[in-house]
Amino acid sequence: ELKPSVTYDPFEPIWRGGIGAVASLVGTVVSHPLDVIRTRLTLQSAGKGKQMYRGIWDAARTIFAQEGYRGLCRGLQPACLSVVPEVFAQLVIYDVSVHYAKVLYGVEPSAPLFAMCGVLAGCASQVAVYPLDLVRRRMQQQGRQCVPTLREALVEVVRAGGPSALFNGVGPACARVGAAIGIAMVVRDTVLGRLSPEAVGQ
Repeated sequence: ELKPSVTYDPFEPIWRGGIGAVASLVGTVVSHPLDVIRTRLTLQSAGKGKQMYRGIWDAARTIFAQEGYRGLCRGLQPACLSVVPEVFAQLVIYDVSVHYAKVLYGVEPSAPLFAMCGVLAGCASQVAVYPLDLVRRRMQQQGRQCVPTLREALVEVVRAGGPSALFNGVGPACARVGAAIGIAMVVRDTVLGRLSPEAVGQ
């Protein structure tokens, strides 16, 4: 019978998740203007009529000229509010589920274990923050016509389609994020050498 490792710290998943969440927050703030540009270019490619942007740099210049720096930060508030709990939940759920699958049920470290726990963590965290992610995308798309606050954006979505509208598209989003996190965790833990019985409790 496998016993919990004496070196296992039950608070370790929490501080790991906290560090990951802070790192993701910094990355989100720095890269958010590129996310806005990507969203606008994607919508332009999918739509019809006049093409407003000729590329990344042209989109950046045009958005800045027409909307100011705030235009490049559309949706930053919901992005920051969603990325912190999402990444924190992903890392905590993953670490805890991997540890107790090994300790309580005797599941040996393996790529399938890491993948399943990664999918679980990715799907659970995505469902928890999906309404904020939905609002972020809408705020980025609307540009200067965007509602000014996060609260008003949420109210607008609910008014238009009811509470269930906050989760429109959550299924494909979970499939995408779950697969991405599952693969990422398999690669991470393989590189860290956790595919071995000796890694139990780490």
